Amino acid sequence: MSEVSGFSIPTLCTRFQQHLTTPPTSKEYLLKLKSTPEWYNCTGYLLIDADWFGDRCLITYRDSELGRVYWSLAGGEYLAVIKCDLEWLRANGYPLKVAVFDGKKSMDSVCKSLLIPIQRCLVHVQTRIQTLLTQNPQTEAGKDLLILSQHINKITTPYEAKILIRWFVRLYQKHYQFFTQRTLNNDPERKTPKWWYTHPYLRQAYQHLYQALPNMFTYLRYPNLPKDNNSSEGSYSQLDNKVLIHRGMTQPSKENLISWYLYLTRFYPPNG
Repeated sequence: MSEVSGFSIPTLCTRFQQHLTTPPTSKEYLLKLKSTPEWYNCTGYLLIDADWFGDRCLITYRDSELGRVYWSLAGGEYLAVIKCDLEWLRANGYPLKVAVFDGKKSMDSVCKSLLIPIQRCLVHVQTRIQTLLTQNPQTEAGKDLLILSQHINKITTPYEAKILIRWFVRLYQKHYQFFTQRTLNNDPERKTPKWWYTHPYLRQAYQHLYQALPNMFTYLRYPNLPKDNNSSEGSYSQLDNKVLIHRGMTQPSKENLISWYLYLTRFYPPNG
């Protein structure tokens, strides 16, 4: 770049530093995006995901067709932050219909309070259950749930969804006594805990699916609604690489770099 521009490297560093300290905000980003013809491709299906960069959490909001529409950098996936973001998006013309995310409690609470329909990411549900059970469970209850979990992402009609729900209810009732068994603490030298679940991971797997079921098949009611938010993973990996190259930066500089990256890759893409 120095050879092409004719400026020395120190001069270029100084000029770029001026821009780095004044990055575009996500609100400016959205307002600019609204002025483009692409804006009319909005579906209102909002994919929400988050990733950590140092001690700050990047929360991104992506339309299923348009792509990224907004982001926030915060100390975590806090309810107040997400609620503020969603209210601002709605107030500024984003036609929010359904939120797709991986089941974080804060996102779930916000969407329920704002009466936003929820679609749980089925890939996350399936992966979590299979991680808890392992690929070779040793109990009948674990084997039964593992077989069911392999069908979670294959449902295409409301009838099939009913069949899977009834299947799960029968397994839940059949194995409830087993996966909720408790082991009592009979060691006099060990004061706490007084008891614990004998099969903790198995219980977590059943409870995970139990809690996810009400919002797993929303996509059957909304045409072309994604049933996962995996499209966010690729953009995070690219951003991770960019930040890693500049790992000597201070945290504020990293955040500014992230804002510039998200802004420039939308409006001035490398191959555009």
